[in-house]
Amino acid sequence: MRFLSIWLTLNLLPGMDVFCQSDWFWQNPRPQGQTLRDVHVFNENFALAVGDAGTVMRTTDGGVHWDFQYLTAGVTDDLYSLDFINHQVGWAVGSNGILLNTSDGGNNWYIQNSGTNNDLWGVDFVSDMIGWAVGKGGTIIKTIDGGNTWNDQYPGISYDFWSVQFINAVTGWVVAGYDSILKTTDGGNSWHAQYVGGGARAIQFINADTGWVAGSYGFISQSTDGGNTWHPQSSPTSHHLRAIHFVNQHLGWAMGGSSRDYGVILKTVNGGNSWWIEDPGSLMTLNALHFSAGNAGWAVGWHGVILKTTGGTGWNFQSSIVTPYTLEAVQFLDANLGWAVGQGPPLNDGIILKTTDGGNHWIRQNMSPPWSSVYFVNADTGWVVGGHPISRAGAIFKTTDGGNTWLQQNQSWWPLLYWVYFLNADTGWAMSASSFFKTTDGGNTWVNQPTGTPENLRRAYFAGASTGWAVGDGGVILKTTNGGNSWDSQASGTNNNLFSVQFFDADTGWAVGGLGIVLKTTDGGTNWNAIYTGAPTLTEVHFTDAHTGWAVSFQGGVIIKTTNGGLSWSSQTGAPLYYLADIFMVNSHTGWIVGEYGTILKTLTGGVTGIEDEPPTAKNLPSQFALAQNYPNPFNPETYIRYRLASPAKVSLKIYNLLGQEVASLVDEFQPAGFYEVRWDGRARSGGEAASGIYFCTINAGEFTRTQKMILLR
Repeated sequence: MRFLSIWLTLNLLPGMDVFCQSDWFWQNPRPQGQTLRDVHVFNENFALAVGDAGTVMRTTDGGVHWDFQYLTAGVTDDLYSLDFINHQVGWAVGSNGILLNTSDGGNNWYIQNSGTNNDLWGVDFVSDMIGWAVGKGGTIIKTIDGGNTWNDQYPGISYDFWSVQFINAVTGWVVAGYDSILKTTDGGNSWHAQYVGGGARAIQFINADTGWVAGSYGFISQSTDGGNTWHPQSSPTSHHLRAIHFVNQHLGWAMGGSSRDYGVILKTVNGGNSWWIEDPGSLMTLNALHFSAGNAGWAVGWHGVILKTTGGTGWNFQSSIVTPYTLEAVQFLDANLGWAVGQGPPLNDGIILKTTDGGNHWIRQNMSPPWSSVYFVNADTGWVVGGHPISRAGAIFKTTDGGNTWLQQNQSWWPLLYWVYFLNADTGWAMSASSFFKTTDGGNTWVNQPTGTPENLRRAYFAGASTGWAVGDGGVILKTTNGGNSWDSQASGTNNNLFSVQFFDADTGWAVGGLGIVLKTTDGGTNWNAIYTGAPTLTEVHFTDAHTGWAVSFQGGVIIKTTNGGLSWSSQTGAPLYYLADIFMVNSHTGWIVGEYGTILKTLTGGVTGIEDEPPTAKNLPSQFALAQNYPNPFNPETYIRYRLASPAKVSLKIYNLLGQEVASLVDEFQPAGFYEVRWDGRARSGGEAASGIYFCTINAGEFTRTQKMILLR
């Protein structure tokens, strides 16, 4: 059966600086922070890598600049493996059976239906027509028509298959992940096991006879008879190896690491008779490596790490990272001076980062314990709070020299602290799960202010010396009008956990929390109105005026923005799939977001780009056609789809299922140029509810055609 192939465009501009100042861009790690899973090298200038959240990266100048795109072809799936048969034609595979194809060197990608929902972890093609993909639960699929159709091959076992390599159309191997590999000599019609004697993860044969496998605990083994017998080689590491590559029978490398934070590179010049460790410095776990015929090589791995070697001698970083550990809070005094705090290695350590140039460079300071919040009243004086996760002992430290030195101010019996705020250099509060601690002398002495709530408190906000609010689990909202001496409960109208609160003045404020809820009050909290944004749980909210605000989520890297005081929200592109902990804006254009894996994002445009650059109320008409990703995605029961028309056109906007069958027609009419948004209620043309699954939204407007992938979860 021939499946529908849907074209989608990835606009990658060769030579574009990855630090382009639009939307939200990465300041840590650089050039970006999504984990990279595989890389293919064409020559010393041209390489392409893939990774989590549909990440595709490409360089055409030897890695000086990298173009990158998330959610490539509209997919949210992780991409685990890619293979090219020439400079133009290639494939990438990933989670949930996703399979992408390009025929122009990665500029444009289209989705091919693999016929499986199992994760695909390896792909290999021997021509533009014949290829295989392997993955979870014994999955082996083969195509003989360039990926338009795929057929199952049944190996007889249900092991997870980590990688695949064919040296021609009939002879190939699959790594089974335990102590065996599978080999075929008839193109995959039949497979037989070959015992390798260790936990194999990666494989490479340089001809029909000679090959190597690498895997768990530094395991490396070689075969010189096509895999019939294997000979273990002495390895200098006990770390897991995830990739192996030989450029000839003598020169090769193996790479990997333990957990995500320690990487290892092994090298041999005698076919593996002896291996030694190459150490380029602090290194994340490496997932893949590949070389061109001219011995130009790249390696990629966790947190977007990229290494390059030319001629096979030494490795140089093309990525940088200040910290790979979660950052919980960020604050800036102006467009240049700011701090971020969080946890560090090991679990009971903390990290404080400082920048004086808007985040282009960060100074790192390790200081125990892990930190939850930071607040500076000027360039010199500030506080951090946190605590030890095991002992549950809280800590508050103060600096008077901009963070060069810190002194502890609290007693050892204090509980974990989650938030700190100072009205001025003297008056401030620190908050635990149930109490506040207040100082009026810059932290020299503190007074305990119990709230009496049985719920865990998450965040607070003070609008002056007297009036403040606190929010927490179970929808609890507390208010004080006497500087925290006493607290009164306010009816929030929700049982959802609330994680953040902010007020613009004594009357107007917002709280955000579970299930994407935003609560708004215009009377100081006497009444709260709920807005359900459709986003996942929101962790932080920040408004720069009564109309303009942002919120971030700990699920899916979601960033949402409002320009009407929170009545409606639109999504922005940030760090897909990552937990985002905090956001701080110094004005309506410039701000930062921090989160897990050391994520630091910055915007100079208020986070807007693409369709959002020109709001629906703008007098100027769109300069180009576009179809935005639906929001929310995944969704249940409904989702919204925005598009723009640069000129009048006959518009067709339809929903298709995986088989290419039309499910719903949302637009079928002539429309003038402008901005549009339509809602799909998740129902088929028959009126019944569409089933859970993957759908495609396709727009045709004149000569413009685009498709976005959508996921309906009932």
